[in-house]
Amino acid sequence: MKAEQVKQCLVPFPPEIIKQKGGSFAADYVDHGHVTERLLQIDPEWTWEPCATDENGVPILVVLGQMSYLWGRMTVCGVTRIDVGSVETKKNEVLKEAVSDCIKRCAMRFGVALHLWMGEDIPDRSKVAGSASVSRRSPAKPPSKPVEAGPAATSEVTPEDLLELAGRADQVGLKPEELRAVAAEALGRSVEKSSDIKTHAEIEKVMKALDAKEAA
Repeated sequence: MKAEQVKQCLVPFPPEIIKQKGGSFAADYVDHGHVTERLLQIDPEWTWEPCATDENGVPILVVLGQMSYLWGRMTVCGVTRIDVGSVETKKNEVLKEAVSDCIKRCAMRFGVALHLWMGEDIPDRSKVAGSASVSRRSPAKPPSKPVEAGPAATSEVTPEDLLELAGRADQVGLKPEELRAVAAEALGRSVEKSSDIKTHAEIEKVMKALDAKEAA
């Protein structure tokens, strides 16, 4: 993806179209239609497909008790990313809702509605280098090397950095408020929003804390 396309993905949605989901999984969200509109603006030829289907071509749901899960892959601007949608099994249109949730979560991997996950608007940057791919760190790998103080470690974070951090926290299974709590503990100070994480050295500290939490 080009830098300009990444910036388009990261543009925050206006407050008037942000909704709130209640219940056990309370969260702010943007509906499927607005996510689709954003994707079409960025790449009119974007695609999504389930990772597995049955002999009739119907997406396969994985039912685990009260929750059902659907894995899917999305391609935007030639880049493909995978995520999983989830929905309560008791829902009347469980497959339809799982597909919708999977599309929204795949879109989040490209930065669409990421500001809702991070708890604030993504900072506007004039340049974003490279693509905003989400790293998949493994707890089995050796601990990261200490970050040395220098221009790279002390420079301000970019939307790409926040996207990677959000993806790592999501992989560990943390909600936005839980990520901010982990960041506050790792940095030894209050973290109320993503812009409170100022440098790449601080990003690395939070990443290590997430590695430790997953390995625990």
